[in-house]
Amino acid sequence: MSNSDPANMPADVQKAEETETAQPPQGAETEGAETREQRKARRRERKKQRQVLINEDELKELEEKSKKADEYYGHYTRARADLDNFRKRTQREKEGFVKFANEQLLSEVIPIIENFERASSAAEKVPETHNFALGVEMILKQLRDVLARYGAEEIDPAGEPFDPAKHEAAEPVETSEHPDNTVIEVLQRGYMLNGRVVQPAVVRVAVNPEAVGGESEDSYPENNTDTDTKEDKKDG
Repeated sequence: MSNSDPANMPADVQKAEETETAQPPQGAETEGAETREQRKARRRERKKQRQVLINEDELKELEEKSKKADEYYGHYTRARADLDNFRKRTQREKEGFVKFANEQLLSEVIPIIENFERASSAAEKVPETHNFALGVEMILKQLRDVLARYGAEEIDPAGEPFDPAKHEAAEPVETSEHPDNTVIEVLQRGYMLNGRVVQPAVVRVAVNPEAVGGESEDSYPENNTDTDTKEDKKDG
């Protein structure tokens, strides 16, 4: 009996031969890999075949359309910016209208307040009308409180530097007791509404001669000349 007979082979040898027989022949994996590469090559070839060729006229047309698209986009961005600016400007105008809507009303109420102030000042000078003056002052306080709630405020610049944006100089007063360009008297109070001047304050302004390069009477040249002449006469 031959040793190559499977029946007479040991179990481990027989199992090894069966495993070796079950394995695919050498080169099968390589042959499958080549097939995949071939399929990839065929797909690349099909993609190349699907590519569209464009002539020069079509290319120029596409370039013109691209330029028009860029131009239209620029128009769109500018129009959008203009619209945003318009909205902001409209919002500012609306806020300004609401803020200063009472300006006309305040300008008409100011003379009434000033008349009340004159009546109160006149009534205080007469003992019999002292209580009447107190009543008028209470009405004035109520009016001022109402105006303050709506953004109105008085301009009473006594002792402050003169500001032409808020004050109106009635007359200059030459004096050395106050700094130059200082408000020394308020003839009529002014009013502002939310920072805007509705009526400037009428004031008297100090003008210091020394501040503007003036000289006192004692230092005038003609006075010095007279003194020298008198001294010369005494010596003679």
